[in-house]
Amino acid sequence: MLGRGSIWYNKIDSGWTILSINGAAPETDDNPLLGWNINKRIIHPFCFNRPWMSGDNFEEFADVFGIKKLGQFFKDPGHFMGSSISNFAPIRPSWCQNDGVCEKISLTAQIEQCSPEKFDFEDRDGDVWIKHSSDGYDIEYSYRILGPISNKRCSDLAPNIGVSCNKGYLISVGDYSGGSMGWDISYGVYGFFDLPNFGPSIVPLKFFSNKNEGLNFLDEN
Repeated sequence: MLGRGSIWYNKIDSGWTILSINGAAPETDDNPLLGWNINKRIIHPFCFNRPWMSGDNFEEFADVFGIKKLGQFFKDPGHFMGSSISNFAPIRPSWCQNDGVCEKISLTAQIEQCSPEKFDFEDRDGDVWIKHSSDGYDIEYSYRILGPISNKRCSDLAPNIGVSCNKGYLISVGDYSGGSMGWDISYGVYGFFDLPNFGPSIVPLKFFSNKNEGLNFLDEN
């Protein structure tokens, strides 16, 4: 161990490895923003589309639009906007019955559809937090702004979309439906675009495997 027990390490077949760092201080935002504000409207958590835990929603879009590079699509969806994905409208997924009522799924989120002008939420230490009831279950949703990216860099993440990015942020977004699995949290860059024939929308551009990877991306600005 090192530092009077602060760092524990051991030697394995491939070399030395750190087992634990005790007392490490988590990174905090110097000036956290409470919610994404567009035209004096706080954006609702439902505007941040992301791969479900099962991945079924992104796989469905890949099937509809003939996207073969599934791994890249899950990581960098912005690169497919305006090229492979030429229509931003919600789609009816294949698991819907032809004669049944089924909710369509979206990648891009029209602000007028996903975010009411006023909704009840709580400030949970910088997170926009809501509770939503669905099919008799209460589900918690929240998101937090982790940091901005430049409009140029935001636009570069969607090179084929046809319009410039008006604003972009690294966002943590999650939901919790109870049980021992805890919160399902994703970290991704989202951009605000005024899409032709679709309107002002929040577009998922890039996802990261963890928060630190996303923060490193911000540091590359």
